[in-house]
Amino acid sequence: MKKIFIILALVAIVSVVWLASTNNFFKKEPVPVIKIGILYKGANFKQVADGFMQGFSKNLPKDRKVEYIIKDEPGSEQNDYDLTAQVLVDNKVDLIVAIGIEPVRAAEKVTATNKIPVILELGINPVTQGIIESFQRPGGNITGVTFQAEELTGKRLEFLKMIDPSVKHITIFRKKKTDIMDVPLQYLTPVAKIMGVTVTIRDFSDLAELQKEVLATTASNTDAIFYAPDPFVQRNSELIIKHAIEQKLPVMFHEDFITKNGATASYGANFSAAGKQGARLALKVLIDKQPIAEIPAEAVSRIDFIINLVNARAIGLSIPDDIISLAQGVIK
Repeated sequence: MKKIFIILALVAIVSVVWLASTNNFFKKEPVPVIKIGILYKGANFKQVADGFMQGFSKNLPKDRKVEYIIKDEPGSEQNDYDLTAQVLVDNKVDLIVAIGIEPVRAAEKVTATNKIPVILELGINPVTQGIIESFQRPGGNITGVTFQAEELTGKRLEFLKMIDPSVKHITIFRKKKTDIMDVPLQYLTPVAKIMGVTVTIRDFSDLAELQKEVLATTASNTDAIFYAPDPFVQRNSELIIKHAIEQKLPVMFHEDFITKNGATASYGANFSAAGKQGARLALKVLIDKQPIAEIPAEAVSRIDFIINLVNARAIGLSIPDDIISLAQGVIK
């Protein structure tokens, strides 16, 4: 009897040891937290970042967690963006979301050797800028979404004429020594010719010169101020809008954020939707493990026409109801 008890005790001990070792063997390793760095500048592009985070977090598998490292870069020189992008690399992020041309260039630079995947959110065409090989097959470590700010330039003029048919002469501000406006002007020029609209381009080198050119733009020499993609002009839109209101001139921009801040109207990408599009591409990279070089870049899927009736009243512009009905957003 004693022998049987000893045998049973040994069996129990062996079973406990076996179960403990088995549980330890089959115990799952904790799933690593996904780290995503987001680099942009300004409250307008925050809409893209917010859209990205909403889209990514909502569609992330339940067993995965994500940490966002967000950098709203206050600097104005390319080197400022390069240094901040390097901070994201040093934080060992799994992916970088770069919003705007300077952040995209910075991300391109700091991932050239480590090949950290990059999702770009960009107004201008990433192919013509040499950032990706083609939309269908980007070919490197970068893919993403273009807002089509360039391609929509001609259409933007059409919408300006809708809200103010009297416009015959528009003024555009352009920073010197950049070729960023070459492509949008290719889209604008034939439309302007067809519509009988003349275009004046006022070049400037810095903020002081931009202020000078803005002040020189009056109701006596133009009918409207028109935006063609230029990041410097975009960042100084408040200066332009304030002067335009004083001169009773309509201002046409490309994004709803600037329209909400006082421009007469805008026609362009919905930034929140663009961010969610980028999130879908990021999920393909980080969750589905698809090669980023083979994930097609995309044009933004949602484009909005926004009218600011407060501005229209301030400059004495009456916009017909049938045109207002076309807008996706009306600021009253």
